Amino acid sequence: KKYRCGTLRYKIRQHYVCGSRCHESKTHRLWSGCRDKGTSNRKQNASTSIQRKSKAAYAAGCEGVMGKTPPSEAQVDLQTDKDKAKMSRRGNKKTEALELMQGHYLVGNQGIYKIQEFLGEGGFGKVAKCTKLGSPEMYAIKIITNVQEGKEEFESMKLIQVLEPDENHLMKMYECFSFQNVICLVYEILEESLEDFLIKNECKATPLTYVRALAQQMFQALKALKSIGVVHCDIKLDNIMFADKKSLKFKLIDFGLAVETKELPIGTEIQVTRFRAPEVILGLPLDESVDMWALGMVLACVYFGKYPFPSRTEYETIRAMVQIFGLPEADTLDRANYKDTFFTRDNDFDAMTDKHRNMYEMHDDDDHKAFIDLLKRILEVNPQRRITPSQALEHDFITMKLWSGGRD
Repeated sequence: KKYRCGTLRYKIRQHYVCGSRCHESKTHRLWSGCRDKGTSNRKQNASTSIQRKSKAAYAAGCEGVMGKTPPSEAQVDLQTDKDKAKMSRRGNKKTEALELMQGHYLVGNQGIYKIQEFLGEGGFGKVAKCTKLGSPEMYAIKIITNVQEGKEEFESMKLIQVLEPDENHLMKMYECFSFQNVICLVYEILEESLEDFLIKNECKATPLTYVRALAQQMFQALKALKSIGVVHCDIKLDNIMFADKKSLKFKLIDFGLAVETKELPIGTEIQVTRFRAPEVILGLPLDESVDMWALGMVLACVYFGKYPFPSRTEYETIRAMVQIFGLPEADTLDRANYKDTFFTRDNDFDAMTDKHRNMYEMHDDDDHKAFIDLLKRILEVNPQRRITPSQALEHDFITMKLWSGGRD
């Protein structure tokens, strides 16, 4: 199927990704509940898989700060391309650290924390539910064995430290400290994620009361991030949590991939496939708008109770967007670095007219339009509607009645 786009005609490639045919199994499930299983199919140069949040950690009520825990088979593809690239660069090296256990103490800058239980474990280390001596409050401490990775996550959190977390619906971090060759990040404990909420709700459509509250609070969060020039880069169902379900309070969490907007050059690989903005897929200039797209996908998921369209691969995402919203504007596609991965440009009449016009400037647009109109009538597929010789002799291109004077 061809899609008109300005003076050019583009059409979706027939399931080609990275120049090779992307076969789709008939038994391939596009949906798995409401769980995000998106993967990137354009660049797989990072071979080391980073492990993401586990269901057990979510159920414990502290998924927002879980970090990377052992994934189930369905969750193994939750990592973004940027996750993979970061892990690949680090070589997945860990610092020899003391094996922490339940009942152990962590000495921080603002107090001493006692490990009550572990909520999750993965390649990064562990997440522990802790109490602070002399306080009834509970905390979630992310214990990162890779010191460099821990420092980078702390630096990401420092980007938003100027923003008031409760007012702007952002995850709150209390402190970061080094202990026994590990980095400890102390976060607040929240309730369940939107992903868990939808799963427990059996992926049913959510009342507009929830959708409106979620939208308003997340718009405020993104407005605050934009005010300081920061992009979250990883907004998805499991990175938005209930702070208080009864009062419909939400928080945006997991800023491990957050960067300053100016650090988003064209070609940067960010976001899980299902929530990946079209400008990321097509290789267009990036800014904070990528977060708005991802939030829009989240709101659609919450409203419908499932993903709004199949999007396991980038190709499926682009195809669905074209089917629902139409083809991107011509100037947008012309600026896209990766358009040839997803689109082909037809040598149609419009394109040929442009070429002819550039070669012979003595003819004006009316000449070209008249000839193309005649040509289309001659090449009419339905013979009953095809122009006859007599009608052709009376056509404006032959008679030149629309303009004065003759031109060859």
